[in-house]
Amino acid sequence: MKVPVLLRGAIAIGEQLGVSPAEVDRLLRIGAIPTFRAGGTPYATKGALDEWQALERAGRLPLQ
Repeated sequence: MKVPVLLRGAIAIGEQLGVSPAEVDRLLRIGAIPTFRAGGTPYATKGALDEWQALERAGRLPLQ
């Protein structure tokens, strides 16, 4: 069984996506990326972000 890689905070999420922490904050505000919050800090799994990016690149995400 593979253990998911958990990313904590806008900096780590931004590094995974190749965007700035400010852009991550914008994406979080509009609910565009697959994340959850614990204690106010955003978290995401690397796998969920990889899937999201693949769908985005394929043009299969709804417009935000």
